[in-house]
Amino acid sequence: MQGGFGFSIVGAIGLFILFWQVSVIRRQILGDGYTSTRFEIGMWGLIAGFVLVLFGGILILREISIKFQNASGRALLYTILILGAVIAIYPFIWMISTSLMTLGETILKKPFPSVPQWGNFKEAWTEAKFANYFLNSVIITLTTMLGLLFTSILAGYAFARVKFIGRNLMFTLLLATMMIPESVTIIPNFLMIRGDIIKMPGIPTSWVQGFYDNSLEKLAGQAKTILQDAAVNKETDPARVMRRVEIWIKNADKALAQEPPPTNKDDLTAQLKKIRPVLRNYKLLNTVFQRLTTIIPYGSWLNSLAALSVPFMANAFSIFMLRQFFSKIPDEYWDAARIDGAGHVRFLIKIVLPMSKAPIMTVLIFSFIGSWNAFLWPLLATTKETWRPLMVGLWTFVTEAGPETQLLMAGAVITILPILFLYFLTQKQFTEGIATTGLKG
Repeated sequence: MQGGFGFSIVGAIGLFILFWQVSVIRRQILGDGYTSTRFEIGMWGLIAGFVLVLFGGILILREISIKFQNASGRALLYTILILGAVIAIYPFIWMISTSLMTLGETILKKPFPSVPQWGNFKEAWTEAKFANYFLNSVIITLTTMLGLLFTSILAGYAFARVKFIGRNLMFTLLLATMMIPESVTIIPNFLMIRGDIIKMPGIPTSWVQGFYDNSLEKLAGQAKTILQDAAVNKETDPARVMRRVEIWIKNADKALAQEPPPTNKDDLTAQLKKIRPVLRNYKLLNTVFQRLTTIIPYGSWLNSLAALSVPFMANAFSIFMLRQFFSKIPDEYWDAARIDGAGHVRFLIKIVLPMSKAPIMTVLIFSFIGSWNAFLWPLLATTKETWRPLMVGLWTFVTEAGPETQLLMAGAVITILPILFLYFLTQKQFTEGIATTGLKG
C-alpha cells in the first residue's frame, strides 16, 4: 500500500512539473496580466484525479492478488494485465505496421499493409543519411557507457567499502542531485561547454593542424612522384596538388572509357593503379582531421564528442545502484583478501566485479538507453552534422520528409532496433540486477 501511494505521488509530481512548464509558457505568451483560468483549475483536478485513480487501481490489484486466489480472481487479474499490455504495445504495433505501408495506405489509415513495403527502410536510411547519424550514435553511446561504468564502479565501491570522513554526507548530497530536474541544469551545462564560464580543456587545434599539414605534404609529394603531369607538378600548395590529382583521375577515367582507347592506355592504367590509393588516403586524412578537431577541442566543446558524452559520464542513480550491491558483499571476502595481501584495487577487480555482473549490466543498459535516446541536449550542443546522433537525424528527417508518414515510421523503427536487440540479449541480467540490488543477505 505504501509503495502504491509512493508511486502515485511520483506520478503526480511528474504531472505537476509538466503543468508548471505549460503555465510558464502561457504566462510568457499572455503577459504579466495573466491570471488563473479554467485551464489551470482543470490541470489541478487532473493531478488530483491521477493520484486517486492510480492509487485506487494499485489497491484493487493488490486485493485481487491476495484475496482472490481462485480461477475467477486470476482470470480478472490476467484480463486487467493483458489490457494494460495491449495499451502499452499498441503504439509499437502501429509504428511497425505503418512503416510497411504505402503512402496511400497511410492516408486511408488502414490498420495493416496489403503488401509489406520493405523498401521503405532502405529509402528512409538513404534519404535521411542515417548511416552517418547511426555511426555517431554508436561512438557517442559507447564512449558514454565506458566513462559512466568507470566512474560508477569506482564511486560506488568507495561509498560502499572505503571508510573516510564525510562519506555519508557526500553520499546524501549525491542522492539529493537526483531530485534536481534536468531542465534546471541544462542551461548552466550549455554555458559551460560553450566556454562562457571557463575555457574547456582539450586538444589545441594547432596540434591537429600540424599533423594534418605534415601528412598532406607527404601525400602531395607521393602524387608528384607518381604522376608525370604538368598541371599537377607545377602546383606548390599540397591541397591544390590533391585537387589537381582528383581532376586528373576523372579525366583519365573518361579517356579510358572512350572508343577507341587512347594510345597511352597502358601508362594511364598503371598510373591510375598507383595514384588511387593516394587519393583514398587523402580523403581518409580529411575525415580523420575533421573528427580529431571535434573530439575534445580546447576552449569550447560545441559540436564535439566531448560535449555529447562527458556530461553524462557520472550518474547518481548508477552510483547508488552499484553502491547498494557492493555494500551487501560479505566482509569475510575482504578479510580473506587482506590476509592474501590484496588492496582495494585488487579486491575490486578480482572479487567484487566478477560478483557484480548483473548490476553492472543493468547500469550499462540504462546508460545505453539514455545515451541512444538523447535528443534535447544533442540538439542544443550541435549546430553541425559532424557529431549529430540518430535521434536528431530523425528529427531533421521529420522536418524534411513532409507528409510521408511511412518513411517517418520506418526511420523510427530503425532508431529503436538496437535498444530492442540489446534488451532481448540482456533481459535476464537486467531483471536480476534490478531484483537483487539493495537486498541484504
